[in-house]
Amino acid sequence: MRTSIDIAPVAARGLLGATFASILLLGGCGGKDDAPPTKPAKPPVAEVEVDEEPAEEVEEVSDVEMGAAHGMIRFGGTPEEAAVLVMSGDPWCVEHHPEGVVRSDALIVNGDALVNAFVWIDHDFDGMEFDVPEDDVIIDQVNCLYVPRISGAHLDQTVMAKTSDDTLHNIHTKPKANREANFAMPKGSKPKELRFKKEEVMIEVVCDVHPWMKGWIGIVAHPFFAVTGEDGSWAFDGVPAGTYTVKVWHEVAGTSSFELTVEADGDVAADAVTLG
Repeated sequence: MRTSIDIAPVAARGLLGATFASILLLGGCGGKDDAPPTKPAKPPVAEVEVDEEPAEEVEEVSDVEMGAAHGMIRFGGTPEEAAVLVMSGDPWCVEHHPEGVVRSDALIVNGDALVNAFVWIDHDFDGMEFDVPEDDVIIDQVNCLYVPRISGAHLDQTVMAKTSDDTLHNIHTKPKANREANFAMPKGSKPKELRFKKEEVMIEVVCDVHPWMKGWIGIVAHPFFAVTGEDGSWAFDGVPAGTYTVKVWHEVAGTSSFELTVEADGDVAADAVTLG
């Protein structure tokens, strides 16, 4: 009696074994050329030394010896009768000047004292920082006139234009170094800021609606400026000790300059300056 033996499973097992052995053999014989490629190493980054410019040293004003100065501006000529302002073009303006004749305030002289002269130190206080006044400078329009007619402001100080009148006005600045401003201010307008980025003495301010309205403002990069009062006087305080050129401007009487030496802890009385 023959015994039948099923050899298919055996053959299959033999084939699997041979295949597995072949895989092991190939894996074991693999050389370096069969290894996966590696990424090249990054070259070292060179360290570059950068020469940094030292920050500009700002000298504390509190550490500087300071003094004060004062003086007077006089008018040397004979003032002519002020021009009459013709306001008939705007009934509101006429109504608010019941005195009738309104004369220009471009030239005001009390005795020989010159009012509304702009006086400032013409000097670059490089490396010094001064406190900027917190109060805004206001240019108002009152009864169809600019009030004040002459004003000054620190370069970083806020300058505001406003109107107290119930009629249409217009603010039009005419600078040479700064950006021009030109905008209407009708009745009830809110105050509007005038921006100045550069020193400039002086900047004319006019109203295109009322041609007789005129004012001026000086923009200075330090606090040492003044507008002469009714007695023609001016004064500076907290000035670093030293010798400076002081300039004077007046819209009618002209300009002048003089040398001023400020002494530490002193209050120098400058010689009176005469214009006109």
